Amino acid sequence: MAATWFGKRQIGISFLLIVILLQLRLAQAQSSVASLNIIPINSSAGSELPPLISPLNQTSSLTATNLITGTWYTGYERSLELPGDIWRIFVDEQDRLYIHGEFDWIEGETIKQFASWDGATWQDYGLTDDDKLAINTLKLYHGELVIGGFFRQIGGRTMNSLARWDGTQFQPFGNGLIHNPTLIGEVHDLAVISDSLQIGGNFASFDNVPAEAFAYWNPTSYGQIAKVIDRVYDIASTTNATIVAGLITSINDMPINQFALLQNQTWSQLPMPAGITTVKGLEVLNNTMYLITPAPNQSSHTMVHQWANNTWISDTSVITDSMAGWTVGNGTLYAANYVDSKSIWQRSNDGWHKLNLPVTIRRLNSIAGNSTGVYAAGSFIINGQPSNLFHWDGQNVTNIPQIMRHTPINQIGDLAGKPIIQDYKLQLWTENHWKTLYSTNSGLITTPTRTYLVEGYSIAPVPPIHSAIWHFLPNGTLTTSLVLTDAPNQLNFIHLNASMGQVWLNTQKALANNQEISGVFKVNDSGLQKITPISCRGMVYPTNRRLYCIVSYYPSTHNDIYYWNGQFWQFLSSHYTIDSERPLQAIAWRDHLYFTHGNELRRYDDGPTTVVATFDGKLHLLRAIGTPYLYITGRFTQINNQSIERIARWDGNDWQGFTTVPNGDIETMVVTNDVIHVSGKFTHVGPISSFGIASVDLTPYMIYLPSINK
Repeated sequence: MAATWFGKRQIGISFLLIVILLQLRLAQAQSSVASLNIIPINSSAGSELPPLISPLNQTSSLTATNLITGTWYTGYERSLELPGDIWRIFVDEQDRLYIHGEFDWIEGETIKQFASWDGATWQDYGLTDDDKLAINTLKLYHGELVIGGFFRQIGGRTMNSLARWDGTQFQPFGNGLIHNPTLIGEVHDLAVISDSLQIGGNFASFDNVPAEAFAYWNPTSYGQIAKVIDRVYDIASTTNATIVAGLITSINDMPINQFALLQNQTWSQLPMPAGITTVKGLEVLNNTMYLITPAPNQSSHTMVHQWANNTWISDTSVITDSMAGWTVGNGTLYAANYVDSKSIWQRSNDGWHKLNLPVTIRRLNSIAGNSTGVYAAGSFIINGQPSNLFHWDGQNVTNIPQIMRHTPINQIGDLAGKPIIQDYKLQLWTENHWKTLYSTNSGLITTPTRTYLVEGYSIAPVPPIHSAIWHFLPNGTLTTSLVLTDAPNQLNFIHLNASMGQVWLNTQKALANNQEISGVFKVNDSGLQKITPISCRGMVYPTNRRLYCIVSYYPSTHNDIYYWNGQFWQFLSSHYTIDSERPLQAIAWRDHLYFTHGNELRRYDDGPTTVVATFDGKLHLLRAIGTPYLYITGRFTQINNQSIERIARWDGNDWQGFTTVPNGDIETMVVTNDVIHVSGKFTHVGPISSFGIASVDLTPYMIYLPSINK
């Protein structure tokens, strides 16, 4: 059954009007570019725009009745989800598999970045998009999982590159590992030796105690094992010896070259195998130490050497490939080439052999051995189906259920109540599936009358026409009556943005239907209206009282704000954003210019800025359509101490919010008078599953009834 909009009154008349409008639009789409006329450009001088409404009132507290009424729709099919990217995999001493990477859900459950699998059930460790982790190693110690890598926080708590899982949440090891006053340390390897957790990496202190690159921790004490300069990459041990390897020049002030042996509490230089100058890795198998190196005089080949009777014995079998990954599984050694051949090799009694797997390997990221074979993570085709994780037991490949992530939606717009998205291609939701329209990474602008495709230079989604601005017909076809192109042989700019319900053009010099233009213009359905004769190198923001221009120097945090004084662009102030990961969010609404500053919404008055509202978390997006409401999204749960979560709107007096909201960040949003479309890193809206995109119908007399295809 197709999705349908049902009106409560005048259905027949509305249907007739829709048919007439569609016919007019289709006739417009069929018109040729050759019939375009040069657009009349009407000039208007002065710094003031016509006033539309009265000045704003002061904000007031949210009341219990200030809820946004609307119906959420999340049933957009799963074609927008992508296979997750697993960066590293590990197997612990109990054969449990751990995966680390970029993913959002596993088998329909929300699990982000880090998970483990016992062969039947996945375990979540509660990470969120706020947790920026690089996990290099892990170990079980006294029944708890310990992870090491390069990360500052987990769950808002300081960890400094080392953390342990207590069964409920990650706990720190005191102040963790510090490299210098401005940089945290990094953990490269962990080992459990003599009932102590040994930590190797690049750091100068461990929980405020001096510890150069090699430290230990146990339930009764912690500290430095040895003063190692510069860093430790690998720790390996047998019953009577420990070897450390890395960029090492000295241990306890004794000169050491790359790797050293600790035996009977004495450090010594471990000799290199004959002809070897570079160490690739260390592994322990059956209480025997193995060293992995390039082959002498053949850097593209790889050799393995075992430590026996205080000397290195080199394998006679050479891997005819350059290996980068190593693991022990099922009582043998495995090696992997991650870049060139993307192959896995296995060592047997008669030497090294390349595995002939029934798998098409498109990308190989990591391998990890367990008691029955080896796991591999990357991008594969198994039995004609995509996969990102499998297990090989020597005879059979077992595909692990697909780990998925959100499609990164860069832009979102609205076309007749349906979302249109840009994820390096334009896709339009057409009742029960996504229809691909064009391949592009250009921007989307939605106004009350049209949705536009815009770019800072002329593009040709519909050859042979080149233009920096296009608009969509109801069926998703692109057309343009304004051919906007770069001026020839000029280093100019074209800035297009939507503000106060209209599209604004700011250009130093361009051609509009072959007519040279310069300045700031309002884009109408029939042409251009000239607002200022001089351009400003930024986006323009027209309020009812003043025309602003913001020049942003992204990715820096510096923004310069100007206003038009009737003759030239006059500097007003500089603004520095607090969140360096997100550009300045600004919007013209009614009489003022609004912008985000950390967890505050501020506005420019004639003089200083005014704090409009204070939130308890970061702010992400500002949107408005016309003048009724100003919308804002972010990681907040309160506005001026009133409970409103993630998405809110303001009418100039009161704040309003939804009873149910997405459970993750909203990264893109478009707002019309009838509908809101959002996308981001969320998996549910309230209790309802979503795949990172949802819509809410705001019309009081209509209900959107989605189809469900089984």
